[in-house]
Amino acid sequence: MKYITTVAILVILNTPLVAFSKQPTLIEGQIVEGIYKNNRFGWEFPIPKGWKLLSKEEIESIEGKGKKAIEETYDAEIPAMSHVPLLHLRKNLFNTFTSTAQAYQEDGDYRVEREAVFDILKNTYLSRGITIDYYRSRETIGGLEFEVLHITMYTPDKQTVIVHQIMYDRLIGDSSLFISVMYNNDQDKKIILEALSKSRFTNP
Repeated sequence: MKYITTVAILVILNTPLVAFSKQPTLIEGQIVEGIYKNNRFGWEFPIPKGWKLLSKEEIESIEGKGKKAIEETYDAEIPAMSHVPLLHLRKNLFNTFTSTAQAYQEDGDYRVEREAVFDILKNTYLSRGITIDYYRSRETIGGLEFEVLHITMYTPDKQTVIVHQIMYDRLIGDSSLFISVMYNNDQDKKIILEALSKSRFTNP
């Protein structure tokens, strides 16, 4: 259950609404000549121009909102999280990229855990009165197949799209990699998804 709640928190309401002034730093991985490199997954991701690296304070703000939303949905206190924030980027209010690593050492089928995560995400949005459509797919990134959840959020009358969110999940070794992309226009969608498609993995 700790794994489920940790991952779900990271992608609920994942856009900060306030600005912070501290210099962003990475908790895990490094940026070399515009490419984010992470040894845990052997992952390389080219950072698009114009996308800002979020600070620790901004990430904490994001996670705090997500934690509160899930606690209100399920009327339960969420335990301390044990994930590792990797690369968090923002182009503007509605166009963001987040990625996290979570050690997975629990008994049982990881696929069951993944389904529970996706259900929590959908239920949390619905419980807050957000009108959504969603569907599932599988996509190959850097030679690895990811399970993907696509969510579209609308105005209450469902006449206008507010934002799209795509969530990618895969267990790599003994850790999961969870990526969330949020966008509200085709140009930023193309830029961030093209960057993601150029990812490389050397530790499958």
